Amino acid sequence: MTYALAHGTIQWCLLLSTLFAAGMTFTVALFPLTAVFARTWLLPLILRTEMIRNRLAVGLVTFAAITVIGLGGWPLMMGVNG
Repeated sequence: MTYALAHGTIQWCLLLSTLFAAGMTFTVALFPLTAVFARTWLLPLILRTEMIRNRLAVGLVTFAAITVIGLGGWPLMMGVNG
């Protein structure tokens, strides 16, 4: 504010401060609204898709395990000495 006052741009500084305050207010309001949305809409969706999520989780864990084994075995298969 002191810099803006010294350079005659106090209106821009006030506008910027107002926009910062509006952004913070929007963020604070958006968080609980998102929580309510997640509770009312996403929770029933999650409950309906439990079997699909479990199968997908098993597939992802299996893929991750095979990938880790492959990455660990790659130097051994290539004959790289460490």
